[in-house]
Amino acid sequence: MWNGKVRVSDIYIRKCVEWSRKEISKRKKILNLIFGVIIFILLLPAFLILGGHYLDSLLYISGILRGTFYEILGIILVAMGWPLSIWSVYVQYAEGKGTPVPSAPTRKLITSGPYKYCRNPMALGTLLLYLGLAFILKLASMVFLTFLFFISLFLFIKLWEEKELEARLGEEYRKYKRRTPFLIPRIWLRTKDHDGE
Repeated sequence: MWNGKVRVSDIYIRKCVEWSRKEISKRKKILNLIFGVIIFILLLPAFLILGGHYLDSLLYISGILRGTFYEILGIILVAMGWPLSIWSVYVQYAEGKGTPVPSAPTRKLITSGPYKYCRNPMALGTLLLYLGLAFILKLASMVFLTFLFFISLFLFIKLWEEKELEARLGEEYRKYKRRTPFLIPRIWLRTKDHDGE
């Protein structure tokens, strides 16, 4: 069973490296961005909202997140998460000449913009956005489902995506990984850490 997992992981890494070496047309980049928007801005939030409604009703916990506190918290989280996600995608497209979608990856390591503060700002922004929506809609089960989804996503990033980035970008990525936090942004920066990039 373990060998099967390793083989699937190796195939994924090999395929991503292969995609990164191909020229990506502007049309393909835009189509990949549209695909990402459909999945992460429409389908996944819809699934989490519907699942949250269903579980809240099933578990008789509808309305457990009462009061304006949760609405205000939700608005703050959305106001933080949405721009961070958009900024991350923009930097990948404009500076990295690629997209977050594996079939049209960035052409180089990005260490500027939000990527200066943590390695996964887009995932962090999306997490904040989904949690914000859960609090605005007062869906306790959506909070749980959101954490469940992101724990799975972070495991995928640690076990597969980081290996793929090391295979594709080598020592440059390993150095970036050593000095830049995985998820929680480092707001204070020592300039020597970012010199010579």
